[in-house]
Amino acid sequence: PLEGVPNLALRHERAANLAGAKLVGYTAEWDRAVAAAEADGGAALVIVVDQPLTAREAEVVGRAGVVVALSTVEADVPEAAALVLPITTMAEEQGTYLNRDARLQRYQQAKSPPGMARPAWWVAVETAAVVDPAREAETPGTAAAAFEALGDVPSLAGLTYQDLGYVGRVITRRAPAGVGG
Repeated sequence: PLEGVPNLALRHERAANLAGAKLVGYTAEWDRAVAAAEADGGAALVIVVDQPLTAREAEVVGRAGVVVALSTVEADVPEAAALVLPITTMAEEQGTYLNRDARLQRYQQAKSPPGMARPAWWVAVETAAVVDPAREAETPGTAAAAFEALGDVPSLAGLTYQDLGYVGRVITRRAPAGVGG
């Protein structure tokens, strides 16, 4: 918590929505991901999402079959990237995030995105649709539709984007099916 500012805290991690990513089954185990990319002769595909790499990490990532970078900052793109897709920052998109008190909140776009940058969720689902055309019908076109696609996450079951309003809702954090607690 920040001294003198009630209900405001500075987190150790700086990922804008790490709590939300964990809620849907991702982890923050960066060292483990780098080790997995290095195991068994290297990964076939590495996707780096807005992450500057150390020299060692860049070397490991560079041995992958294909490196794709989704980035808000051109300087953070690994040299080995065969494909670079520009993504927006939170200020350049609308969506949801989970705060430290388990309050799921909507946020609104504060400024226009540069060039062809799109939200990371949009880039990811559009790319998946190219790889597997059967998924094209599943591609959400708005932040609200993307939120609806998370309906199978136990903590979000029955909750809609509109339900969140502008003050959000406190949720019970439950791991998605098949993900350890």
